[in-house]
Amino acid sequence: MKLEQFQNIVKKIEQDLSNATESKTEWIEPQWFHVDPKNDNYSSVSIRFEFDEVKVGIDYVKEYYSDKYGKDRTYNDGFERFSELLRSRIKRQVKYKGNFPYRTDYLVERNGKFEMFASLLTWAFPFWKKTRIDEFIQSPILTNE
Repeated sequence: MKLEQFQNIVKKIEQDLSNATESKTEWIEPQWFHVDPKNDNYSSVSIRFEFDEVKVGIDYVKEYYSDKYGKDRTYNDGFERFSELLRSRIKRQVKYKGNFPYRTDYLVERNGKFEMFASLLTWAFPFWKKTRIDEFIQSPILTNE
């Protein structure tokens, strides 16, 4: 895949986002497209082409796609996943030990059930304190129309 192909595909998705008033879109670099919801509680979604890979992400966690990875991880699968993230509810679970957030899980709704997307962890935390979990479910950025 070449950068021009990547940009052309993402620009088609960007046209769909032009009607979404609840989010701001921006090309951070020629190979990096970012969707930032205006609601501060919502997670951002991005797609990036770098090192011959398409990287699809929610906040700081990413999935990687390339034709060299084979079935279910091709470039086209990455674009489909990005589109799916924009049209799905995203659940963010933050796990705390005391007041310290040590794990954040991102789950994406698929067929009415939430499936794991990725986790963000830190290893230095007060393990002896009680665990508390905060959940937030954000609405889809795009509707399925």
